[in-house]
Amino acid sequence: MRALLILIMAVMASGGAMWGDNTLRGKKLKVSRDTRTAMHPAPLPQPTDTLRNPSPIVFTVSGYDKPLRTSRETFLVTNDSPRDMKRLAISIVYTDMKGQQLHQRTDTIDADVPAGETRMLKISTWDTQHSFYYHRGQRPRTANVTPYDVKFNIDFIIQNKETNTDD
Repeated sequence: MRALLILIMAVMASGGAMWGDNTLRGKKLKVSRDTRTAMHPAPLPQPTDTLRNPSPIVFTVSGYDKPLRTSRETFLVTNDSPRDMKRLAISIVYTDMKGQQLHQRTDTIDADVPAGETRMLKISTWDTQHSFYYHRGQRPRTANVTPYDVKFNIDFIIQNKETNTDD
């Protein structure tokens, strides 16, 4: 009996260290990314190639649009190469109708464009004040807005490497 009493007193004196405090307080337990990866390893990524200043004949940008009040710009990218495109870096120069530069930007965009196909890509607009419109798009009824033009340059493309099926 005395041994049991000493054991109970020892547990109480240690502050109940044998039982952990519930620090979640009603929240769900989150599994870390490392734990998820160990439980379900991701498939190995396919090897990639980077093409710097790719040929405009093989990769084309067309169909640009940005209405006056939108926060997105859209354009089409065509991949006429034999390999799938995974990502691209594109430089865009915005000019007024007299050719004066208004803005310039470079964006890197995830772009899954299969070989021989075209996909629409979206980026956030440079025109945060909504006071410019693309001159080939629909002309807004609002006064005091400025038309502009764009020029694209594809800086680099990241593609999947071709797989060798002869091995």
